[in-house]
Amino acid sequence: MSRKINKVPCVYQIISKSTNQIYIGGCEDFVGRIACHLWYLRKNIHANYLIQECFDKYGIDDLVFEIIEEVNGGKKERKIREQYYIDTLNPELNICRHSYSTKGRVTSEIVKQKLRIAHKGYKPCELARINSLKKTAKLVLNLETGIYYDSIKEAAKAHNIEKSRLVKMISNVIRNKTDLVLAHIGYKVEYIKKISPDYIRVAHNCINVINLETGIFYNCIKDAAIAHNINTGSLRSMLNPKARIKNKTSLIYA
Repeated sequence: MSRKINKVPCVYQIISKSTNQIYIGGCEDFVGRIACHLWYLRKNIHANYLIQECFDKYGIDDLVFEIIEEVNGGKKERKIREQYYIDTLNPELNICRHSYSTKGRVTSEIVKQKLRIAHKGYKPCELARINSLKKTAKLVLNLETGIYYDSIKEAAKAHNIEKSRLVKMISNVIRNKTDLVLAHIGYKVEYIKKISPDYIRVAHNCINVINLETGIFYNCIKDAAIAHNINTGSLRSMLNPKARIKNKTSLIYA
């Protein structure tokens, strides 16, 4: 039968017997905190490189874990008492001089060298920017000229329009007074050259629609809606797979 060990909230110290240097820390569970320290030290991944150096050089028997003061007043009280002992005892193994904070921490030359090696030839900011563009960039097409733009930002710049305004235009939030549309809806330059100016004016509707029963193609949603006596907006919602309106027709995007 396992016996439950009560947690001991406290301020504690780690003493290196070989160097007589100490480390001051605070925790809610003294036994659990010791176990964490030892696990990280054995894995050689302890956040405090000074304690790790003592462990690597002198072994586990060199380190002594002791409770300085039991503190039952909660984390705030432990923080105050831990800071008191840091200021009073001036522990050599504490990298940070502030309780529960990394403020004022100085990175060692060993850690700096490891970071230099790890980041040599690697540009995280550039890589993040490229990945972000791949996820967010949307191909834009000018229906009149047939020119493609790699992003909305590029299209807005080329036509001297604010990006935010162009986003609203091509999303049909406000009236689209340009010939710019999102290219992913299926426009092709060859097809654009064949359609009449009237269709260009309603470019956001120029998507081929097919009737699965009859096999008839329609050049745009508007034509299909008129042929089946359906409101254009309602048909657009029915054809949109993300919309929650059930498609009661045999019409789909071609």
